[in-house]
Amino acid sequence: MKGNKQEIKDFLKKWLESGTNCTIQHDGWTCRTCFYDMMDRLEIPDELQQGFWEFILSTRGDYDNFDWSRVKHK
Repeated sequence: MKGNKQEIKDFLKKWLESGTNCTIQHDGWTCRTCFYDMMDRLEIPDELQQGFWEFILSTRGDYDNFDWSRVKHK
């Protein structure tokens, strides 16, 4: 997907909403509980879920400088 940062952020937010039916946090973002439920339904391995959640937090602006090296890969 090509686009500017805001377009990608908006796409991700809408994708999460469609997968979780949750928009309770901040300005319409999915909460952690619903996110992890969706990850389980999609059968995403547990060792990857935290890294994905941290990416979501970074994307929505909870903290800067997301470090992909912290994501565990098997």
